[in-house]
Amino acid sequence: MMGIVLSALVAGVVAGMVGRESRRSSWRKLRRALRRQASRRRGAQGMGAAPVGIPCMLKWEARSARWRTGRLVAGEAGSLTWIPSWGKREVALPAELRRTGARAPSVREGMSFNPRSRIVECASPEGDVLIAVMPEELTRLAQALGSE
Repeated sequence: MMGIVLSALVAGVVAGMVGRESRRSSWRKLRRALRRQASRRRGAQGMGAAPVGIPCMLKWEARSARWRTGRLVAGEAGSLTWIPSWGKREVALPAELRRTGARAPSVREGMSFNPRSRIVECASPEGDVLIAVMPEELTRLAQALGSE
């Protein structure tokens, strides 16, 4: 009798653990699907009528040595403007900005922002500009820079 109760108890605990794990994976799948849907929605809005920003971090060595959070917005005639998250000062990026490469962040940079992001290196006559974006936003950034 005791063996039957014990085996039923073990079966219930194992079933509960399996159920909990499947619930976790269901939540992960749902979060991924929602992230993809939001990314598609931002992509569908495009760089057209309403200025939709690309969330990013910017490091412009000619102006500051720090990474600053904000959004990159494409304006008329392909001009790019960076709008900071904190503060009101918008910065117009140089018109001659061209993409020179993309890389993963270093360990030191990964401590400043998400290490899963990618750094797009750009060159201009005013100095090097580094733009850190999440991998989902790389194609939109390439379109905005005109390097796709």
